[in-house]
Amino acid sequence: MLPFAKRAKELGCKFGLYNHRNWGGHPEKLVAVSEELHRLGYDNVGIGYNFHHSHDEMDRFAEYLALMMPHLLCINLNGMAEKDTVNEKILETKILPIGTGVHEASMIRTIVESGYDGPIGILGHLDKQGAEKSLRDNLEGLQEGSSRFFN
Repeated sequence: MLPFAKRAKELGCKFGLYNHRNWGGHPEKLVAVSEELHRLGYDNVGIGYNFHHSHDEMDRFAEYLALMMPHLLCINLNGMAEKDTVNEKILETKILPIGTGVHEASMIRTIVESGYDGPIGILGHLDKQGAEKSLRDNLEGLQEGSSRFFN
């Protein structure tokens, strides 16, 4: 990661580590890599955290969020199904519209309660749905679920 962090810094850019499952995408590993790169002088490094890559971590989300907070560049939201219903080969079982899953309400409340004030994105890369429809579905889910997310 060092050459990438270095090049990004030379360009005046952030370098985001991305939680794409497995060993390298685990929050504790992402934080360790970010901290080591910071120690080496690359304070432009941080973490981009995606809900849809965290099905195995939902029960520890609050703990991991606290750990990642100093390093977060952004958090990307989507609806979250039960992990045992997810088929890794079919995105539509994994990336649900916000408000249609069973875990995103508590995860979003955890983010709000944490005081996180950085960028928040909405995921919408489903094979069978265009970006506009996906964004509209997610915004509608956020609006309809706002009392569950923000109160």
